[in-house]
Amino acid sequence: MTAQKGVALLSMLLVMAIVTTLTSSMLYNNRIEIKRNQVGVLSAQAQEYAQSGIAWAEIWMQKPTHPQAQAMALFEPENGSLQVRISDEMAKFNLNNLRDGSGEIDLSQLQIFRRLLISLQIDPALALNLADWLDANVSSAGYNSEDLGYENKQAYYAKGYRTANRPMAHISELILVKGFSEGLYQILQPYVTALPNKTAVNINSASAKLLEVLIPGIDGARMVAQRKSANGSHFLDVDSFLQHQLSAGLEISTDMLTTTSQYYLVTVQASYYKQTSNWQALLFKAKDPAREHQNGWYIQRKWQRQQSFWATKISIRDD
Repeated sequence: MTAQKGVALLSMLLVMAIVTTLTSSMLYNNRIEIKRNQVGVLSAQAQEYAQSGIAWAEIWMQKPTHPQAQAMALFEPENGSLQVRISDEMAKFNLNNLRDGSGEIDLSQLQIFRRLLISLQIDPALALNLADWLDANVSSAGYNSEDLGYENKQAYYAKGYRTANRPMAHISELILVKGFSEGLYQILQPYVTALPNKTAVNINSASAKLLEVLIPGIDGARMVAQRKSANGSHFLDVDSFLQHQLSAGLEISTDMLTTTSQYYLVTVQASYYKQTSNWQALLFKAKDPAREHQNGWYIQRKWQRQQSFWATKISIRDD
């Protein structure tokens, strides 16, 4: 009888232990789910702040005068923060210029990109690798830089892939091109962009280095210094630039120069209760014929993408 009572007691204790374990597990999972929902709500609010930053940039760009090369705004919304940077993408060299309208390599643009690589102490032979990545054919102009050269190359998601043979959608694609690394990408990033169509470089916002790459023989530092001086003013047209004392007499390809910009990159970093949301958007700006009498502008988002939460803190590059 005593043995039976002992077995019954042990059975009851075992059942209680199982029930306690299941209850604890359910409570733990419930707490995790509640925390996940809380983080989701905070992240959604941070994302709304980020989207409002892009919308603010679109409104700011409606100004009748063209924006500066770079502009930055800081906001302090309730329980959060919002930083917005607008940078002129036409102050950079458009990598897609390497491909001409028929899908072939544009040799004049290739020479400019080579000069940029040399100025940054990067092997200029890599220019052909990028050109092969962009052009429409499968004939290798560089060193084994078409499909066969990528069959064993490791990507983030697989081993082996093919060349794009189309314009770049984003400059981060550069990392996939043979010979280019994350380190080289970081070096090139301030000077290059990837825009949907062929573009000239805005001489009113281009850096000293890029001016010297575009126009061999020009003193880019002096040109930028005059542009930034208290009495300096932006060039109204390319002709006035050509007549400037620092550019007069130099061999200049005017089709690569402009004094206005249409593409701007908006970088937004937002936070709400320590949850962050980082976004970028490419905005296209053009005159709106329907609102010409109101100095109206047409603003279009070409793309927007979420960045990693560890994205570099927004700063203004000054060169």
